[in-house]
Amino acid sequence: MNLTSILKFKTFFAIGLLWSLSAFSTDKIGGKWHKEALDAWKVYSNNQQASEGSLKEFLLSNQPVEILKYHEIACTKGNANFCYLAGLFQKTTNRDSALRNFRRGCEIGGDNNNCMTAISIYLENKKMRQAVNLYKKYSVNDSVFWDYSGDFMTGYKDFREMLRIACIEKHVPSCSILKRYDGSSR
Repeated sequence: MNLTSILKFKTFFAIGLLWSLSAFSTDKIGGKWHKEALDAWKVYSNNQQASEGSLKEFLLSNQPVEILKYHEIACTKGNANFCYLAGLFQKTTNRDSALRNFRRGCEIGGDNNNCMTAISIYLENKKMRQAVNLYKKYSVNDSVFWDYSGDFMTGYKDFREMLRIACIEKHVPSCSILKRYDGSSR
């Protein structure tokens, strides 16, 4: 990766992290916590009722192991934001668990950062087929996000190769991104 690609990646990652952190700290609809967040709190706290203050205080506390447990429970209950945060907690220490959380968040939907991070881990681990399959399955949900991802990632050799394979397999968005950057569709 050249310096420009690295800076673009770090900028994109920081934007995604800030978005997810703001989403989790205000993980509410109409002023109420999402059902998944409340259900996870009941499981985590042995059926204690969560008050606005207690849940927020807990999530902002300095107890990473306990917060990770809560995030994983909320992820299994169907909250994509918490899947992303659980994956971030684990990315440097337990990549398999991190990948599992990012994949789960990607499957739940609502946060393409889960999908992009799972794909990045597959690419880093030289698992091109898994990366291509995940990309083809979920890139149709938000073409603007994936086109932007292509904007900064096409300089990244493995991501470009993933796009090339997906294009050969008739995945039109991949061909469009490649055409725009390479001047060809393959």
